[in-house]
Order: sequence, then C-alpha cells, then structure tokens
Amino acid sequence: MNKNPPKVYIKLVELGNRKQDVLYVLARIQGLKDTPEQLVAHIPCYISDQVSSSLAQKVKMYLEKAGATVVLDAELPDRSDESEDHSWTAFDSPGYDLTSVETAETSLTDVVPFETEAVEATDIPIVYPDMLEKPAFEQSSSHRKRSFQQDRYAERLTQVVDVSEPASPKRRSKSARRTSSRALKTVSIVLLFILVLGAVAWLLLSGQFDRITQTYQQNPVVGQVGVLEVTNAEQAELRLYHIIGTRVTEPIPLEGEETRLKQGDYYLEARKGSQTLQFPVYIQGRGHRLKLDVEFPVKSSPSKNVAYIPSGWFRMGNKETSVAHFGFPDEKPDIDVYVSGFFLSRYEVTNREFLQFLKTGGYENEIYWERLLKDWPSLVEQIPSYLRVYGNDGWKSVKAYIHARFIDTDDRPGPRLWEDRSSPYGYGQEEHPVTGVSLYEAEAYCQWMTQQTGMIHRLPTEAEWEKAARGYEGYFFSYGNEYDPTRANTEVGNTRPIGSYPPNSYGLYDMTGSVWEWVRDQYRANAYQLLLEKYQTEIRNPLTFDESMRYDRGVVRGGSYRSVNRVNARTPVRYPMFPNDWHTNIGFRYVVVP
Repeated sequence: MNKNPPKVYIKLVELGNRKQDVLYVLARIQGLKDTPEQLVAHIPCYISDQVSSSLAQKVKMYLEKAGATVVLDAELPDRSDESEDHSWTAFDSPGYDLTSVETAETSLTDVVPFETEAVEATDIPIVYPDMLEKPAFEQSSSHRKRSFQQDRYAERLTQVVDVSEPASPKRRSKSARRTSSRALKTVSIVLLFILVLGAVAWLLLSGQFDRITQTYQQNPVVGQVGVLEVTNAEQAELRLYHIIGTRVTEPIPLEGEETRLKQGDYYLEARKGSQTLQFPVYIQGRGHRLKLDVEFPVKSSPSKNVAYIPSGWFRMGNKETSVAHFGFPDEKPDIDVYVSGFFLSRYEVTNREFLQFLKTGGYENEIYWERLLKDWPSLVEQIPSYLRVYGNDGWKSVKAYIHARFIDTDDRPGPRLWEDRSSPYGYGQEEHPVTGVSLYEAEAYCQWMTQQTGMIHRLPTEAEWEKAARGYEGYFFSYGNEYDPTRANTEVGNTRPIGSYPPNSYGLYDMTGSVWEWVRDQYRANAYQLLLEKYQTEIRNPLTFDESMRYDRGVVRGGSYRSVNRVNARTPVRYPMFPNDWHTNIGFRYVVVP
C-alpha cells in the first residue's frame, strides 16, 4: 500500500522589499482566513493548514520569487498563550493544487506576445514560472510598468487560479478609460465618413468632378512618374503612342515640351512634308527623364537595300516592362543609349553576294583584311602554336593562316560549308544568308564593299544592332513582345531565303532568327555596367573595344533557325564568339555610311 504523502505548514516569515509582489501571489490563493493585507500585517504568520509537501514547495517557490521568506514546518508551535490568533489561516481547496500548477508551468512556455498590440501598464509585476527567465526590465526593477508580454503571463495565471477578489479600483479605472477611448475612435470615424461624403457631394454639385474626369480622359497618365522632354526644332507634326503588348497602340496627347508618362514603351511619330519618322521612347519609372530631339536625315538613302534608323535614345538591355521577360546577367543593367542616325542593310548578306567577293579575289587581297592584320600580334601572343606555325610576319603570316583555316570543303579559301566555291548544299540557295564565316571574313567583305561602292561599309555596333532590331516600338522580338515562331525563322531547322518573313517597323528582315549576326564590339559580360560607370547618363554611340588586347571574344546577335525557345531569340541576347570562329548558323549584315 502507498503511504500517505508527508504534510507540512506554510509559514510566511519575512515580507521582503517587494510587498506588492507578495500580495499579488497571496491574492491568487483561495480560502484565506483574512485578506492578503491582513496576513502580511501580522508577519510572521502561518497561511495554511497542513498540505502536501509537494504543493507547499510550489507555493513557497512562488512567494520566494516575489521576494518573501517562507519556511515549511512539520508541526505547529504551541499557541495557548496567544490572545488573538493571526499566525495562521486555513488553506481550504487551494487554487494552487499540484495539477493546476504543473499545467500553468507547461502552458506558459507557449505564450508569445504580439508586437502590434498595446496594453495599459499596471504597478503589479508578474511572477514567472521557474523555467522562464525574467526579462531584463523586470530584473532591473520590480516596480516598472508591465509590458504586453507580462500581461499575457498574468492572463494565463488567472486562467489557472480562480481569483476570488473583485477588480481593484485601478483596474476599473483602466476599463473605463478603454471604453472612453473606443467611443472617441467611433465618433472620429463617423465624422471622417461624413466629411468624405460632403466632399464627394461638393465635387458632384459644383461640376468639379466632370472637369477632373475630362482632364483624365484627355491625358490618361496625369500624375505618373516619368517625363518625356521633346525638342521640335523641325516644327514637325508630332503624335505620341503608347505600346500595349504587341502591335497594339494607344494615342497619348502631348503636354507641350514635357509630357508625364507612366512606365512603359512609347514611340513618337514626326511628320514633315513627305517624310515620316518614328522615335522609340521608354520610360523606366519614377524620376526617369528622357530627352528627344526631332531630327530628319540630311542625306538621302544610298540604296533601296538599306533602311534608315533615326538618331535618338533607346533602352538597351533587358529592360523592365509590365510583362516579365527572362534574361541573362550580361543584359543588365538596362541603360539609355543615344545612337546617331545610320543606314542598315535590310537583309543579311546572301550566298550570292558573298560569292562575288570571293570571285574578285577577296581572300587574296591584303587591303580587305585590315582587322585580322591588326589583331595578328595579339592573336599569336595568346596562341603560341599559331606563332610557331605561321610566324608574325604581317600579311605573309596572315595569308598563310587564311589559306589554312578559312577554307571550304575542297580546301579552298571560302565559307566552311561551300563546295567547289558554290553555295552550300548544292544549287538553289543563292538567296539564303551566307553562313560558316568568321568575324574576320565579315569585316573583309565590308572592306571589299567599301572599295566597290565608294561608301563606307562596316559591321554595326551592338547598340546600333539592338536599336534597329527592336524597331521603334522597342520590342523584345523584332515583330512584337510575345514570342511567335510563325513570324520568324527560329524553329525551322535550316536557313530560308532572305525576306521570307515580314519585316520589323524599320523595314528590316530577319532581325530575329535566321542566323546569328556578327557585330563590331568585343564581348564583356559587364559591358553595360562599365558604360554606366564611365558615361553615366550620357552614353552616346558606344563601342566596346580594347586596343591593348585586340584579339578577344566578339559578339553575335539575333538568334538563329535553331533558337527553338523564346529566350535565345530575344533582341537583348548577347552571345560571345572568338573572331576567328565560325558556325553553320552565323552570318552578318552591314551599316552603310554615305
């Protein structure tokens, strides 16, 4: 049989210097003979009849945490001489039974304060279970105002221990203040609502609402963050359009020289006599300002095979739009770039055109290979095996290299895939874009065209190429902002005759897909960041090229017939290639400078 557990008396010996804390604990014990105030007035005193030792230890722990001194006696002293007994009181059915105390300790560890709530302070500090550390503010002073977390602990304790005493006057005062505060808030909300209704009624009755609506309809972007500043020295007729999605535009009224615009793509159309030009406009967002000078070309087009790209700014790189587009790190940061007006060939150079270069001795004439001649010392320095095989003796070394490396399937100088100096894959592909040519061969062809026409022919820069490819709408693909394999040769698997797909808004064909196209710049993964750091907001006609290291990776643009996804076919995509490399899907087009 189990023995009865030992029982003891609880004696409050000293109050300590935290009287309010002790009173707070005593107030949580049911069945006291007197009020807590009467008990502490007659210290030392017994506050209980015999109770189990385990329960007595719990009560002792809480009182000692409140600063009191407590002892547990197995027997009561002789009280026969006492005239009035204030030394002990019965402890009937205590609120602190063992089960309740253990439950309180366990549940209190889960209490989490809400930082957004606030409660009024009270002078009574809280008593914490032994497994919880007291906050720093409680350790420093026992009479500081209680935080929200303390109130939550107190709330949980009162749920465990039944409080027999009525609410104190201080608590009743706080409750009254809360009620008054709620009433004040309610009145404030009602008054605010009445004020808003009055303002709306005034707008309607006075006609101000109609005037505001009319102003908004005339300019739907009033109050937005970007600014377009237009200088129209040509006195041209101007119209502004907002680009929405693909091939959808919305007219926007101009507000004089400065127009406020929300983020997005626009274009400005300028008409002067029989001439009509469109200028791309991109507004990045808050604080962005774009200056646009309306200028018409002073020179006429040198050929029907070239298109004019007007002077002005455009947004280069993977710009922010309402529709997210995946991009590569080397397309960032997107930057405003000014490009002077230029003429770009409408089509990629064809097999037929390149054959004329070959037949007239293009691979044999030193004057056409200026780029390779200048790069040769840097090339053999970086590739010592070339130095051992070809030497470093100017045109002699370069010519030997050309005849060994830039050869067709019959080991003759020419594009890699040609057979017997004819178009690849047999006849019938004369109007397909030439492929299998290196950057050096593309540069040589441009030099040959310069000699043939008397007008400078050269490869476009990255900035020129991207501005032309986007069209004046600033599209992500040459035909729009949504990928559409039916509008460009990106998934056919081989080349097709030039002009097989519709042109972009500048009249350029195959700027998306068909074949990758060489440009003049050297590749730098952080090219745009370098331009931004060097020129800040005045990036004009940039060209990335390091004369101290001429032989370096170049760049191809535009995707090809193998770009079977919407990522590689985007106009901002940049792909690095060494200038003496070639591939079956790389070609080029050229700029003409009249």
